[in-house]
Amino acid sequence: MQLSEVRGPRRVIGLGAAALALAALLTALGFSVANLVFQFSTIEAVGEVVAVRPGQDEAGQARPDRHAVVIEYADRNGQVRRFDETVAGDAPRRGDELAVRYSARPPVQARIANYWWIWREATLAGAIALVLGLGAEEALRVRSRTAAPRP
Repeated sequence: MQLSEVRGPRRVIGLGAAALALAALLTALGFSVANLVFQFSTIEAVGEVVAVRPGQDEAGQARPDRHAVVIEYADRNGQVRRFDETVAGDAPRRGDELAVRYSARPPVQARIANYWWIWREATLAGAIALVLGLGAEEALRVRSRTAAPRP
């Protein structure tokens, strides 16, 4: 395809969508690299949910779709550690056991080892990049023009 063949608003829209798709792709790659570094540099343990509170937005209003979950786990030295994480959707109940991943280097960072909760940002950014990339391809596609038969 010759980009110079596409003209007018389709070209501007296509180039804009391509630029946004590239930005979303780079964002997805950044989230993916950060997640992989965390996955390979942490240790897995079993934690127990000790508290579940309703989530709140920035204005302090309750959000029924979010929950603040407090989890305790024992690290490899036997020291009990505690962290909290905000989860979307159905919250685990108090007393539930969850897999957690934690960093052995101070400060100790931990996260719930749930695939969707860890990879949601990278997955969503990648999906946005895909949709925008397909839109850019469609906008920049050169259509062949065939003459209609004359009556």
